[in-house]
Amino acid sequence: TQVLREKGGFVHVAAKEYGAGRGVYFAGFTYSPENARLLYRALAWAAHREDSLDAFLPDNHTCECAWFPGTDALVVINNAEFPVETAIPTPAGVVRLELDGFALKVVRLNEREGG
Repeated sequence: TQVLREKGGFVHVAAKEYGAGRGVYFAGFTYSPENARLLYRALAWAAHREDSLDAFLPDNHTCECAWFPGTDALVVINNAEFPVETAIPTPAGVVRLELDGFALKVVRLNEREGG
């Protein structure tokens, strides 16, 4: 087991590879945009899906997105109360957006390509 964070002799974050699997342990995990991003990355690592982190992950941790392939729609949400800029890698290229506080935007990827 690899201890990734400990404080006062207590393990807060640990990871372990075993056989074909991987496990991740978090203690005292509370919600924050930074922790949500950490959990997402840990789950991708545990599932052997690190390659999935290359697409549809906003570079601003206060933002999240969902892609709906049936409509080619990318929904981007700013979870912060202040305006932010973010860039999201997609198969159609990088989408750069400015979002007001707590804003949601829908981007049609095929329209960006002129389709």
